[in-house]
Amino acid sequence: ADAWTLVFWRGLLMCLVLTTVTLLRLGKGAAAEFRSIGLRGLAVGVLFGGQLILFVTSVSHTSVANTLVIFATAPLFAAVFSRIFLGEPVQRRVWIAAIVCLGAVSFIFVGSVGAGRLGGDLAAVGAAITMALGLTIMRHSRAVSMVPAWGLGAGFAAAGVFAVADPLSVGGSDWLILFGSGLLILPIAFGLIAHGPRRLSAPET
Repeated sequence: ADAWTLVFWRGLLMCLVLTTVTLLRLGKGAAAEFRSIGLRGLAVGVLFGGQLILFVTSVSHTSVANTLVIFATAPLFAAVFSRIFLGEPVQRRVWIAAIVCLGAVSFIFVGSVGAGRLGGDLAAVGAAITMALGLTIMRHSRAVSMVPAWGLGAGFAAAGVFAVADPLSVGGSDWLILFGSGLLILPIAFGLIAHGPRRLSAPET
């Protein structure tokens, strides 16, 4: 399937799961949980939706290895954002890890010039920045659960690409992979990550 179709299904399924879990967990209190995220939560949702789109775009236009190594620079951006906007001290080990990642990314960009992968690499950088900024906002609002915000963000991503996606183009065993990813792997992974900034700094998360 094309990148937009993948974004649509991943976003839609993740939105359904995270929203349903919130409704089942809180019952009548779910509405208050959604309201509690406020404007910061909406910003987190928009950033998360953008991250989903940029990540899939990157994987579709460069190698998976390039995407993942570049995405690993998110702690570097999160450290900078946390220091600037939250005034939080960043431990030395985090800076060391971030610098190592930055060196690896520089090496990747040199190899991508002229190889037709630069656009995908830049999309991965955008995904890292949006993830880092979203986690920084979540850290600032750590008294509030942002799981509903990420559910909204996944819905934003699906809605944003709906006009250019071809949802019914998926066929065969790809449905199993898509549903396994959208209904289990992604909601569990991101649902757990959403709790990270409530206990850890953004770069550590």
